[in-house]
This record gives sequence, structure tokens and C-alpha cells, in this order.
Amino acid sequence: MNTPSSHFSGRTPPLSALLLILAVGAPLTLTPTTHARLMLQDGAAASPAQAAVQASSAAIREANTLSFTLSMQAEGASIAQYTPTLTADVRMMRDPANRSIWLVRASGAGKLTPTDTETRFDVAWTANAVEWLDHTEKKFYRRPGGAAKGKIMQLAGAARVREFVEASPLSKILKSASFEESGRETIDGADCIIIDGMAKRAGTKERIVIAPDNIPRRIEMILESDMLAGRVTANYRSMRVNEAMQPEDLRITPPEGYESDIVEPSTTPAPTPAKPEAGGTPVETAPTPPPAPIVKGPESAPDLQLPVGETPLSLASLKGNVVILDFFGTWSLAARPAHAELKDLLTRYKDKPVKIYSLAIREKTPEAATAYFSKQGLDWGTQGGLIGVGDPFVAPMKVKAYPTYCIINKDGMVIARITNFRRTNTMAYVAACIDAALEGKDAPPEPTETPIQAAVPEIKVTAPDGSTVSATGSINAPAGAAKPDPNPLPAPTTKPGPGSATTPLDRTKVGTPTNTVTPRTAPDSGTKKEQPKK
Repeated sequence: MNTPSSHFSGRTPPLSALLLILAVGAPLTLTPTTHARLMLQDGAAASPAQAAVQASSAAIREANTLSFTLSMQAEGASIAQYTPTLTADVRMMRDPANRSIWLVRASGAGKLTPTDTETRFDVAWTANAVEWLDHTEKKFYRRPGGAAKGKIMQLAGAARVREFVEASPLSKILKSASFEESGRETIDGADCIIIDGMAKRAGTKERIVIAPDNIPRRIEMILESDMLAGRVTANYRSMRVNEAMQPEDLRITPPEGYESDIVEPSTTPAPTPAKPEAGGTPVETAPTPPPAPIVKGPESAPDLQLPVGETPLSLASLKGNVVILDFFGTWSLAARPAHAELKDLLTRYKDKPVKIYSLAIREKTPEAATAYFSKQGLDWGTQGGLIGVGDPFVAPMKVKAYPTYCIINKDGMVIARITNFRRTNTMAYVAACIDAALEGKDAPPEPTETPIQAAVPEIKVTAPDGSTVSATGSINAPAGAAKPDPNPLPAPTTKPGPGSATTPLDRTKVGTPTNTVTPRTAPDSGTKKEQPKK
């Protein structure tokens, strides 16, 4: 990388100077913590570009408050379909009681998709709850952190900048395979450095624009592949660092005329009934009713723009067909047997309105899926196609495991998500769902597989007196012997005294496996016998 002459007077400085200046136009104070982050895991020094990103991560971690105006937008039809577009005023401060927690307030407006209507949001994250206003319903909500759902939370969640609030700021960018400085830019009057982090996957990079205070002013995700191209840009303007702020400044006060709907987080566990005292009478309590079953029904499929062919294919344009979205990874052990069965299955529907699109996930290159399909002899032909980079469609389709088969009926409704491929019944259930979708019916109940009980081998050992001992602890006495105790006890752990009527079975000398139970042996004469050695 060519170092700007404005920083180094036209000559290349020693590496230590590079690490100190970081090519960002401002000195960096190297605390022990920061210095550790300017080294790679193997102890080698980071490049100046990588060190600049590491210094930015450290600056975010050391900041107490951040305030900025956020704008987020996407370019590229496929990417824009699943990326919110919004503007928001964001204020953040670390919780005084726990510095690892960011208290955040985000107020603004945006859209989840390009065709969506604009929605206003005002959301505050406290240490253990979320507060927000619904301006349409004129309601104020407070919920425990994990219970806050809905469109408003989806929009505001994008404004709660993950790259800032995560435990290790900028972690995704820092995982880049290589770093390079790609230029400089003036933002809000500050001379900023532009760093590109090249991802391990070809055609993907993260771009970060860092100001002299080491805080980012822009972060971009850029995709430049034949199958998926575009970018997502987040700008952080009017940035203010470590300004005076109190937790109360980030709370929401319900406006006049707004109804409050509050569910406070639980702070104490539910009480448990006390046990009765000795001799007392237990107190009967009403049985706890079982939880109501969760009923899952069809839901509208998002209008994805599938990069098939020269122009994106709208999922909505496929209405009238049953659509199968096959999410898979060439790295998955289940991919080959699953696709072999799927290939055979689809021949049954070649003359019916059934389409299939296979979406490869977490591939190193878009070409990896194409090579895999060719090697496996897979070609959906006029029935569908292959998407080499399916990652952007995982979240909209709520896919959490691979392979997953999403079955969409003729009306554009998702009637089934089928995961956990099993040779015994998965493709049979996929076929049943396709048939149901063709007939306009809901998906049938998913089959359950009864676990196969493994046979337990019987292990028998012959004791010195001729009796046999099984692994279950039963005793088969020799012919003519008295019937033994039907519930034998384990052998005593101490050696019997002289004249004892019982002799413990010596496992080490008769070769009893260590996983068997040593039972009480049948009586003998009391004379200890020499045990045969194996």
C-alpha cells in the first residue's frame, strides 16, 4: 500500500511509526489494550490499513456515549428487497451499572422494502427492557427485551447499529482476509480514510470510512458477483462522542392521549409451594394446565427477487405455481443424498405447475454451487434454477438449518418449512406437501420418527462355583442348586472375614466386563479358590 506523503514526508517510515499514526491523519495513544489489538493472532504486526480498523474498534469500545444521524439505503434490486431504508436520530450511552450494555434511543422513519409504506418509530432500549411508541395506534409499549416484536422493532433494530453495540465492535470487518486503503474522503469537515476489508468469499467486501477520532462515518457491504451485485450503505453523520448524557435522557415519555401497554421484566422467580412439616398434611394445589399448542398456518411469502437469468425473477410472478425453495450447502453431508432423492421426486411433477429453485448458502465462491450441480448431474431445466449466493434470502424466508425446503402454494403462501433431512421420510413428506399445495390444501402434519431401540447384548460370566452371571444381574445356578434370590444385591466392597460364607466375584480374574453389575454369588464352602487367569 502506498502511504500518503502528507503523513510521511514522501518516505516510508518504520513499521512502528505506521502503527502509531495509522494513516488516519491523527496520532493514536497506544494503551496496553489497544496495542494488543494492533497485533495479529500469530504475533505479527498488523498492516496499517488493518491497524486503522482495529483502532476504530478500540475507540468504539472506549467511548462512553455516541450521538449521530443515521441514514441507511441499499442499491441493487435483490439486496433492496430485504434491506430497510431509513433515517434516524440515534443516541447511545453505556449503562453506568454495566458498561458492557449500551442504552440506545432511535427515533426516525423508514421502509422494510421498497414497496412498503413509510413507518415512524421511536424506540428505547434500557438495560432489561424495550420501550416504543406506536403512532398509528397511539400506544406506548414496554416489554422485556426478547418479547419486543413487530414492524416498528424491525426498523428500529437496524438503527441500533450492530457494529457499535456488539461486544467486539466491527467484528465482521475485522475478520476480512485482507485490508487495503482505497482513498480518502471529507465528511462533516473531517479528513477520513477509506479502508476496504476483502472477505474470504470472492466478490464481497466491507468498506469503512474512519474519521480522525477513529469513529466510523460510513460502513458499506459491497457485493460484486455475476449472480448478485449491489451494496448496503449506512452513514453516521453529525457524530458526537462522549457528550454529557444521562440514562433518563434516553427514556420515552408517553405523549398525552397515548394508551400505555406495559409488561415489566420478571425480577424474581415464581414462588414454589412449601413442603409440609413432618407429620403434616400436604396442601393440594391446582394442577398447572398444559400450554396451549402453537398452531402454525400458512403465511405470505416475501416478494423475493431471485437472481435467475439475466434479470431478477420476482417470486410474486410465480403465483399459480407451487414453488420449492431448496436451501442447501455444498459443504453439508446431507446435500448429496438429499439432492439424489429430490431429483427422482421432481420427475413426478415435470408436467405439473411445480417450480424449484436451489439456493446455495455459505459458499466460498458463487461458482462452487455450479460445480457441485454439474458433478452431481443436477439440472432443474425449465422447472427452476440454481442460485449460487442464496444468503440474502435466508432471513426473509426464516431459514435456520440446512437443508431446508420451503413449500409455497399457488397463492404465494408458505405452507411448510421442512428441515432435518432423513432418508426414511423427508422426501415423502415434501411430496405430500407439494400434492397438498397443488390441491389448494394446507400441509399435512409432519411425520415423527420413532427412535429405534438398540438391542442390548447379554453378557454372561461363569463364577467359580459354576453359576453364570448376566449383565442384568440375574443368576443362573447350576443344575440341582437351590434357586437364588430373585433380587440379588451387589457384592460387598470389603473383603469377607475368615470363614465367611460368601466370596465376592473377582472381576479382574474371571474377565467380567467393567460395565456389568457384580451380583452376590451363590454360597460355597467358604474356602477361597484360586481364580483362573485369562
